[in-house]
Amino acid sequence: MGDAMKDEQVKRDYYWIVEATDRNGKANYRKEYHVNDGSAFRDYNRLKAKGTVSIQRRFKEYKFA
Repeated sequence: MGDAMKDEQVKRDYYWIVEATDRNGKANYRKEYHVNDGSAFRDYNRLKAKGTVSIQRRFKEYKFA
């Protein structure tokens, strides 16, 4: 019961981070996407042909009454 109340009182804003690294492991591209319009996945697919790329889904939580 306590978990259900918690979920009703918390809002999550999801966003994505695309990060590309060179052969030495140095990050040479990093961008956050706060609008879910598919652009994060387009950039991920474009960059993965050129090297090591990661895409991460993250969120920020906001509590409200």
